[in-house]
Amino acid sequence: MGDSIFGTMSYTALQNLTGLTDPIDYGSGVQWASGLMARYPQSAIQLGLWLVGKLSRHTPYPYPYHAQI
Repeated sequence: MGDSIFGTMSYTALQNLTGLTDPIDYGSGVQWASGLMARYPQSAIQLGLWLVGKLSRHTPYPYPYHAQI
């Protein structure tokens, strides 16, 4: 196994797709999906999407929604 990386994670904002092809730092570290793919070509990538305030027309629930149990 050694230094094998099995998976990586990056984030982007759906409205402008920043952090996919060019590095960007939102304040929590650099996000750069294509940089991860180039550095770790055999690993899986998980892509997180920033959607806060962008889905209001698609759901009747205000953010944050807490399920009633």
